[in-house]
Amino acid sequence: MSHLGKPITVLSDGAIFSLMGGGGIARYFKEIWRRVPARAPEIRFVLDWPAAAGPAPAGPGLSVVRGFQFRPGRLFIRWNAALHRRALRAVRADIFHSTYYAPAPVPVPRVVVTAHDLLDEHFHDGFSGNPRQFRLQLRQTLARADAVVAVSETTRADVIRFAGVAPDRVVVCPHGVSPSLGSRPAEEQVAAFRARHRLERPYLLYVGRHNSYKNLSTLIEGWRLLRESGRTFQLCCVGDDAALPPHLADYVARHRLASSLRPLPRLDDAELAAAYAGASAFVFPSLWEGFGLPIIEAAAAGCPLVLSDIPAFREVAGERACFFDPCSPVSLADALSRALADREHPRWTKQELAGRFDWDASAEAHAALFRRLMAT
Repeated sequence: MSHLGKPITVLSDGAIFSLMGGGGIARYFKEIWRRVPARAPEIRFVLDWPAAAGPAPAGPGLSVVRGFQFRPGRLFIRWNAALHRRALRAVRADIFHSTYYAPAPVPVPRVVVTAHDLLDEHFHDGFSGNPRQFRLQLRQTLARADAVVAVSETTRADVIRFAGVAPDRVVVCPHGVSPSLGSRPAEEQVAAFRARHRLERPYLLYVGRHNSYKNLSTLIEGWRLLRESGRTFQLCCVGDDAALPPHLADYVARHRLASSLRPLPRLDDAELAAAYAGASAFVFPSLWEGFGLPIIEAAAAGCPLVLSDIPAFREVAGERACFFDPCSPVSLADALSRALADREHPRWTKQELAGRFDWDASAEAHAALFRRLMAT
């Protein structure tokens, strides 16, 4: 716990909660907003919260400014916006920290940006699912920030390389495992999860969205090859949408895989913990990521890791995973075979995970960054 110092007000927005409603970025901000004031009471967050973002987080050190809603909206749109800006200016924030690369809504002395990945710099426009202008917006936002938080050394290197940010302005703060996902559920909870979702046989687990770069096509083709070799595992895909994209749904139908596929929408933490704990292996086939939060969540449940051979995954998982070429379904099927056959493959211990990936440590690093910015 830090000593009480000069009060610091950090203004954040709810942009990512409007766009995605959940996922790794949303979890990161919820953990930081909750833990920083608990460890550094002189720091408080004010959330500029849009109605579309759903219920706002609450807790010590957190307050919310909501948009004004005089109706009819078309008549009062400018009036609402003016009242909202006035309320945000009254906050007198010291730092603005956007959840997803938005500019500060009112003038603020310091700006911090968290870089989650620079995916668009590695692939052609549109491959990530972001609009075409997002790549330029991201570069400009990073270049103009007073400090950048990178979620990994891989992302830090990309921020320096592609956005031209000076190395001393980039701080690496890895993610952690939330308490709700840090302990293996009881066997009866895992059994209930399996029964509820008709997972009668051993299953493989994927957690993530269905964007092109997530590379579900390689996952499903590699899974088919594994099944054709006689290992008839089911596949459970947890994401924002239970429905697969049409081209993948067609592939599954043509190869008669539908009865063994369980596509599920986003799960709450209790269900997700049971999904990790019950899986024979966790598979992450992405072509690019900045960190890969589900990796350490799966590791906390003792689940074997089968991961794309990309820089961030090597950084996070080290030698405690079976890696595969993300462009090769054959390589994926081979990695799955190795992971499933090798019960002695080294896995993360709880102590190692806590030592390397800890939300409290991340909160301390954020607090130190905010203090440093206000001291300069």
